[in-house]
Amino acid sequence: MRHIPTDLPRVLLPADLGRLGCTRSSLRNDIDRHGWRRLAPGAILTDPSGPRRTDWLVVGAHLAGDDCAVSGWDALDARALVQRVEPPPQVLVLARDGRHRRTEHVIVRPTERPFARIPLPNSQTDGHDLCMVGTARAVADTSLGMGELPTVRGIVTSAVQRGLCKPEALYDELCAGPRNGSALLRRAVTDVLGGARSVAEAEAVDALRLIELPPFEVNAPIFDAAGRRIAVADVLWRELLAIAEIDSREFHFNEQDWQNTMHRHNLLTAAGYAVAHWPPSAIRGREHEWADEVACWLQARSRELAGQQAR
Repeated sequence: MRHIPTDLPRVLLPADLGRLGCTRSSLRNDIDRHGWRRLAPGAILTDPSGPRRTDWLVVGAHLAGDDCAVSGWDALDARALVQRVEPPPQVLVLARDGRHRRTEHVIVRPTERPFARIPLPNSQTDGHDLCMVGTARAVADTSLGMGELPTVRGIVTSAVQRGLCKPEALYDELCAGPRNGSALLRRAVTDVLGGARSVAEAEAVDALRLIELPPFEVNAPIFDAAGRRIAVADVLWRELLAIAEIDSREFHFNEQDWQNTMHRHNLLTAAGYAVAHWPPSAIRGREHEWADEVACWLQARSRELAGQQAR
């Protein structure tokens, strides 16, 4: 009886079989004796309990051939950008040539568009050398398969806010990619090009555009008299020295975060700005009402400034 190493990879590929000295007959015996199973031609799962998502990544790369790269949800998961997004049933692997292949758990998509190849973390490769595409390409490929704007906005704004890609790179991917199914991605990319860095900010800007208001800036830097940047305003009406802040609870879970927010608020008011705070829950579902509240607040601010100038 042939000795089976205890450190077998979960997925055996042709190169592994050769290294282990497996023949066709011995492989058939191993499959029967150890509960192994074929996941695809040339790919054998050695875990009788069944395949994991990472196993399908290995299978997808095997089917795609050389110079392939994982894209979509899994490339974003490796960057912790889809922790609250349900994974699709299939992994996506891009190939530089070959034919389109689709199984229950794998999509191999040939593309003529160039893509980067960045090593995947070891936790997702089980010892196999797999690569993933760049962040902007992964964001675009993932977003094209989604049907809800808040989810797409969350992925796009998080990628930019964390410095994993620039808005311009997302715009380039949007322009180079398929137009069909790109409406939500186009909307989210427009948001970040306009300055939004979170879903809440993007929704606030949408609401503010429902009515006629003075021109405003999004994520605008604020400087003190000495030219030092003291804050970045979520929404700024520069002529009115008025700032609207959209404060999500997730950024105020600890005392230090809260103190930082208060210090920032005090710096802005000391510099002459009027600062108003709203949680996202005050906007979502009541966009028109909230925009009207902001309009009334800005009118009061305008009267206040006029009174100061008259004195």
